[in-house]
Amino acid sequence: MMLGTVELKKAVNCPKNENINDWIAVSVVDFYNKISLLYSAVSGYCTKESCPTMTCGPEYEYFWNLNGKATRFSAPEYINQLFDWIERQIDNPKYFPVEESVPFPKNFRTKIVPNIYRRIIRVFGHIYFSHFTDVSETMEALPQLNLLFKHVIYFIKKHKLVRSSDLESVQGLIDKYC
Repeated sequence: MMLGTVELKKAVNCPKNENINDWIAVSVVDFYNKISLLYSAVSGYCTKESCPTMTCGPEYEYFWNLNGKATRFSAPEYINQLFDWIERQIDNPKYFPVEESVPFPKNFRTKIVPNIYRRIIRVFGHIYFSHFTDVSETMEALPQLNLLFKHVIYFIKKHKLVRSSDLESVQGLIDKYC
């Protein structure tokens, strides 16, 4: 059974008596794990040849900041860089403390988490715009992709984790699915 919109909108609320930063941290890790799993379902279709640049439709191309320089990568290279970067953020106890006595950094919800979500959104956009047919045909992954996309969008909007301008590349998808 798939969660409906009402259930998803409730599921993004921080549980009572739960620390909001803990809730956001756990959710970031969960969403990252799920999008990386979904991407792996289509990664065989996302090659240097089929996706020579990291795009989100015809209007958006993303470059990776490599040593302070905007660098063009193929989509699979970019996504691998992005996933490695997210893992480093999540594994860094300065950003995601593992001990209860250690507080989250002051910029956790204003910089650290938004940077992760902006990049996760790029992966969604690339999958939808470049691999929609592949997702539809691969293990019937489309319902899972749509559900996860909606869940992430509801979560980041509920907790005001990204600016609307950060969602421009996927606004059409938000209008369609959310």
